[in-house]
Amino acid sequence: GVELTGGESTILAAINETTVNENGGNLSLEVELTEVSDVDTQISILLSDIDTDSSDFNHNNLVVIIPAGETKGTANISISNDADVEGDEKFGAVITGITNANETIDYSSTPVELTIIDDEIELGDFELSINQDAWAYDISIEIRDSDGNVVFSYDFTNDDNNKTTRTYFDLVDGDYELVITDAYGDGIIDGLINLIDTRDSDVVIEDEDFTSLPTKTINFIIGASLSNSNIDNNNNKLRVYPNPVNDRINISSGIKIYELNIFDIQGKKVYSNKLNSFNESINLSSFQNGLYLLETKFENDKVEVKRIIKK
Repeated sequence: GVELTGGESTILAAINETTVNENGGNLSLEVELTEVSDVDTQISILLSDIDTDSSDFNHNNLVVIIPAGETKGTANISISNDADVEGDEKFGAVITGITNANETIDYSSTPVELTIIDDEIELGDFELSINQDAWAYDISIEIRDSDGNVVFSYDFTNDDNNKTTRTYFDLVDGDYELVITDAYGDGIIDGLINLIDTRDSDVVIEDEDFTSLPTKTINFIIGASLSNSNIDNNNNKLRVYPNPVNDRINISSGIKIYELNIFDIQGKKVYSNKLNSFNESINLSSFQNGLYLLETKFENDKVEVKRIIKK
């Protein structure tokens, strides 16, 4: 809840539900006075967008009347049902005014966060987010596998302008390219693209810029372990991120790492370090752009190799 103090009373705004299902859900916003007033108290509430827009919930002017002699009042917010696969969305509720016939109570307030649970379908493992400008309808994306097949596509014709758009899908292990296109040809103002593997929160694409361009191609790898007789795809839960990488790449494992080697595509060793740690960070800023192999040797004599892309 949010505690608001002023005059002779302390007002507590408490939400008895912080999440609600999108499909016909109703959220009850309860406001409570800590003292009984001998006159009616009127409380004004403002709903503000966070990750959603006002079309996702319906309400009239949110004014709660707490009758004289009582301490509680309630406003109901009905949630719109749509067919969009958006993921969970958030918005805020904040008290903007409290009055009664005897006094206006001074207060300070911060928004209470409310969450709408998207109920359309089970979301995929990968979350692609793009912060849109005022022309979201110009943007479309394709994800292609190493054979050039389109494995996922999406256009943003019906998405909200000036919002962060999120879409979800599944990918199998392999090499991919993401192609983003602006039909008007000028990219997204302050446009940034992020791709996250939600299974372990790995950042696959981080803050890729897409401005002033008609199209852009971003190469990335999912499950980059190679398969040969010297490599054991063990359950060390090795994480290598971000990948592709601009400068510094991070390596973490559930088993201690005792050696790291990096090879270029000709097989030349360009980096080697012996250590005794679960985590390491390597500065690749001086490396040429391209494909490299990261060889990780563990204390249990297992070896894992991942492909990394320096950009």
